Amino acid sequence: MLKFPKSQPKPNKRKPLNRKIRTATKPEKERMASVAQLPCVVCGIRPVTVHHCMTGIGRRKDHLKTISLCWMHHLGPEGIDGKQMGKRVWEAKYGSEKVLLEKVNKLLAVK
Repeated sequence: MLKFPKSQPKPNKRKPLNRKIRTATKPEKERMASVAQLPCVVCGIRPVTVHHCMTGIGRRKDHLKTISLCWMHHLGPEGIDGKQMGKRVWEAKYGSEKVLLEKVNKLLAVK
């Protein structure tokens, strides 16, 4: 019986993405849970998912800068993270993440 040498796994040539996302702290989890209870900040329907707004030069995602978006406005064809509409077009149509974040913060302050 012929024995072939075991092949070595090929090294992964792709560099890992450095998105600098860390585990949410208790206050951050509480905020995201509160945001998840709000209606979509764009159209007002439920259920929603929590969208992390991009911040800073490194485009770091901040757990305290989150907005409530329905599936359609988050990941769907009309979504900020969807494949059919770019972020610039989305923000021109629905408002910037900064403006929507301010709106969510006002809604949370009223609750």
